[in-house]
Amino acid sequence: MTKYHVAIIEDDEDVSDLIEDYLESELKIPMSFDKYDDASHALSQLFDKDYDLIITDFKMPGMSGFELIKKLRMISKYNSTPVVFISGAFNSLEVASTDEAFEKVFFISKPFEAGRLAKQIKLVLLAK
Repeated sequence: MTKYHVAIIEDDEDVSDLIEDYLESELKIPMSFDKYDDASHALSQLFDKDYDLIITDFKMPGMSGFELIKKLRMISKYNSTPVVFISGAFNSLEVASTDEAFEKVFFISKPFEAGRLAKQIKLVLLAK
């Protein structure tokens, strides 16, 4: 079975840890995680790593998740990598309709339930 490499970009360490814990306990899919607390640092690391999935907060200090995805899509190996936004600070329909960079982008609102998060992540990974 494939082991999926996942980047979690979230400025709240508790939320980042919770996402990782939920996915490890709820999914029966081999996964490894790298966690970043800001989008600029994550972007600098993405050049040297290969991720199967990016999970990111939308509203963060400095570079927002929206800006991150626009820059991420300019890197050829990430132009179709699935992204899951987890945030309470957006209207997914408004964001999704604004730009082609948001193809293969999925939205989960905070607060989220472990089962819903795991189900969405599993569907995204298995559809790759």
